[in-house]
Amino acid sequence: MSIAAPQYDKFREQVATEERVFTFTDDGDFLVYPARGGDTVPFWSSRARLLTIQKRMPKYQAYTVTELSLADFFRQLE
Repeated sequence: MSIAAPQYDKFREQVATEERVFTFTDDGDFLVYPARGGDTVPFWSSRARLLTIQKRMPKYQAYTVTELSLADFFRQLE
């Protein structure tokens, strides 16, 4: 069984409640990763998750944890 579905449900619930998302930026630019069929920018529902990533993966310490309101997040999806 994949853990993706429960993680997505938790993401949706937390974002709907908190009305914000978090991502890494580099000099104000989103980190973009190649994915099947295009590029992707990862977002998380918790600042703590990004701080954990920075602790476990030193290369991410060079990036800024950036918070976006839910409205700004939706504008990025356009």
